[in-house]
Amino acid sequence: MQRQRVGIGDVSRTGCRVGGAQRLAIGAIGMLAVDIDGRRHVELFRVSRSTALPGSDRLYEAGVEFLPMPGQLDSLHDVAAQLDQFDAS
Repeated sequence: MQRQRVGIGDVSRTGCRVGGAQRLAIGAIGMLAVDIDGRRHVELFRVSRSTALPGSDRLYEAGVEFLPMPGQLDSLHDVAAQLDQFDAS
């Protein structure tokens, strides 16, 4: 088990893109924790793709898919779903 800071982008109901200083292994399982408006949102994920960013030997990007979570936890998936509903109205 290891902990690392990552940047996130392209968040959807099914996954997101993460970037950081360490390459994530394809198939690896992890936990992503994000604080939004003072609330912690947690998501289990599996790495579906991983690559070094062009022109950099120290920055990596990975695509991750969200895995099922127990219903009582606030998840990033829930936040993405709420944003989808807001955009549709």
